[in-house]
Amino acid sequence: LQVALIGLVYALPIIILAIFVSVPMEVMADYAATRSGLGFVEMLSVFVSVALSCFNFLWAIVISLVLPAAIGRFAAEGELSSAFRFGEIIALVRDNLATYAITAVMVWATGIMAGLGLLLCLIGVFFTAVYAELVTGHLYGQAYLEATGRAPEVVAEVAS
Repeated sequence: LQVALIGLVYALPIIILAIFVSVPMEVMADYAATRSGLGFVEMLSVFVSVALSCFNFLWAIVISLVLPAAIGRFAAEGELSSAFRFGEIIALVRDNLATYAITAVMVWATGIMAGLGLLLCLIGVFFTAVYAELVTGHLYGQAYLEATGRAPEVVAEVAS
């Protein structure tokens, strides 16, 4: 539940923006429905929807880079507040951007593979979704360990 709360807090900007944009747009759409010939409201609605979608896409990229660091910090320190030290989290991601970008791509690919469980009459999704969450957690942990310099060294075996 605490990890879900961390994700919710990081998603709050887009949630709040969607609420503040959607409610007035819905009121205008209802008003336009009672009048005839108000094409401007429909055009404005489409424009705002597209703009909000673009911002949502960009914010999803930011979250996919920052959330693993925040959850890793929370797991390492054991305090919920450690995930919300935004300056430290952003600095960690900025200094290890390649690590977190690779993690984001791998988590994205894992999510796609989890969706393949739908092909097995919806039953497989229970197994693939759980497995995808386990893999995501592992990837987040590995990325945090790599970013903080705590990753275990790989020792090559010498053939004798």
